[in-house]
Amino acid sequence: MIVDDDEILREGIEKNADWMANGIQVVGTARNGRECLEMIPDCLPEIILTDIKMPFMDGMQLCEAVYNLYPSIRIVLLTAYDDFSYAQKALDYKVTEYVMKFEDNETIVNAVKKAAAEYDKQKSNAEILRSSARLLKNKFLKDWALEPYSREQMEHRAKQLGLTLPFPGFQVLSLGLTPEQNTPAAGVWRQEQYQEQFGNLFADCISGEEQQASYFLAEGHLHVLLNTGDEIRDEKLLPVLRSVEDVLKIRAVAGIGRRYAERENVSKSYREAVQALEYQSILQSEAKNSKTVYFNSTIGSGALKDSVIDDIIAFIQRHYGEKTLSLNVIAEAVHLTPSYVSSLFKKNCNTNITDYLTKIRLAKAKELLEKTNLRTYEISERIGYSNAQYFSVLFKRMAGFSPTEYRQKALKNR
Repeated sequence: MIVDDDEILREGIEKNADWMANGIQVVGTARNGRECLEMIPDCLPEIILTDIKMPFMDGMQLCEAVYNLYPSIRIVLLTAYDDFSYAQKALDYKVTEYVMKFEDNETIVNAVKKAAAEYDKQKSNAEILRSSARLLKNKFLKDWALEPYSREQMEHRAKQLGLTLPFPGFQVLSLGLTPEQNTPAAGVWRQEQYQEQFGNLFADCISGEEQQASYFLAEGHLHVLLNTGDEIRDEKLLPVLRSVEDVLKIRAVAGIGRRYAERENVSKSYREAVQALEYQSILQSEAKNSKTVYFNSTIGSGALKDSVIDDIIAFIQRHYGEKTLSLNVIAEAVHLTPSYVSSLFKKNCNTNITDYLTKIRLAKAKELLEKTNLRTYEISERIGYSNAQYFSVLFKRMAGFSPTEYRQKALKNR
């Protein structure tokens, strides 16, 4: 998997290096570490080739996350001359190799081949096998939830993974988790780690003679698939939630989809659970405390969602010039979780918050280029970018002209 915020470099490495001839397949590309982490459960990469300096989540943060969450994955770092200060830190995360940016393709391929050899050498390690099995199970349950499986497909894959489903009904729970402040669970990449911890313990505690549970991660949340003889109710669910909260010091709320007898309807119960959790988040933002929300016909109403979207857009338009503006800052302003704000915005606006913020900033930059004599670095500062060089590269990529070229063109058209 190739990770770099420079689209030209990223595509050049993907398309120009002779990967297939060397027994290597590119399973995906990402623009930054955060996007890479989101894609790992679907792409299942064995090697990651990543730049160090990227927005939102840089290469070193990605190395730390992969080291803790996916110990089987090998990493090769793309570096520039001034990046070697990171070398000592990268040793802690067992980075395989460093490759200078803009090296010839053969050098890059050889570094990845070295990582592949390391990966093959470690395959017999029991911890690696457990990690791989967990990823495969998560991918199966996520695929089943997001897209209906036929009974034959589902039973075949469940058998391959050793999953038994003895009960006649299926019901999905979506859990929103918030770790207590100042606990080790706080942090960008650690979200997945504490979701795994909560999922493991919750599934063990809720399983019994009448039902069994399997957890999986999808769309930024922890979800639990219950294979059950009867619908889950608060009298069974709440004691388990509270006991797991007490042990892990993580606050949990739940959205619960309806129970279905047909295995093909797991995806339907999943969508209902996600909607119920979204509704629960909105209730929390209005100071209406409820630990569980069960899906019903009123939850699909869009009025509350529209109000939240309006608040998000208004906040971005007021604060786009602040360098510290981020998803977490926006989520705090509207009193919702970052993962919920991200998924809600993307679902309702057909774009993610990062791209929307970039669009707003560049629109303002164009206005300043057309109507003022401010220099490029001054405009960069005004719209929230501290690095004027990064702003210039981004502007040219999005607008087709450098800031200077754009201003000259605007002056000619007056």
